[in-house]
Amino acid sequence: MLDNEMYSIMLYIEKTINPPHVFHTKVPDGFKTPAVYYPVPELLSGGDTFSTYKLSYLWLIKFFADKENQAADMAYTMLDTIRYHRNKVQLMGYDNAPVEGRFLRLKDPTMRYLSDTSPEVVQLTLSWDSRRPYYREPVQKAQHIHLDIYTKSAIDKAIEKSGGRP
Repeated sequence: MLDNEMYSIMLYIEKTINPPHVFHTKVPDGFKTPAVYYPVPELLSGGDTFSTYKLSYLWLIKFFADKENQAADMAYTMLDTIRYHRNKVQLMGYDNAPVEGRFLRLKDPTMRYLSDTSPEVVQLTLSWDSRRPYYREPVQKAQHIHLDIYTKSAIDKAIEKSGGRP
């Protein structure tokens, strides 16, 4: 499960801190550090408008390091960079090219220590809402519209002709 928004965040993180080891599935035993782990995010869905629904993402990204404060430094660098850019992440295509004029707006990120023993583990929590259009059945669009429009003078003449009855 990797959509365009998650892919854009991963590229943003990897471009900013350039972690030597990245994990997308489970973290293996005896893994090398420093590392970043992208677990599957939590998703909540709900209605949004008449034509869209909303997916609310909660992504608990973990940073690992053996050196003291290295994981915290990586997580803090990301938190500070996200805030510096006003919580906006450029949407990227799967060809790594920016999608012109399209950004992802994150909610305020948080950072939390999970373990200060070796390896040090720090969690960066990212959340955002994604709006998606509902499926719409294809319909035949109107080709011609015929309107009968009467002016006030034509209506007055019709009332006169009928003897004053509308």
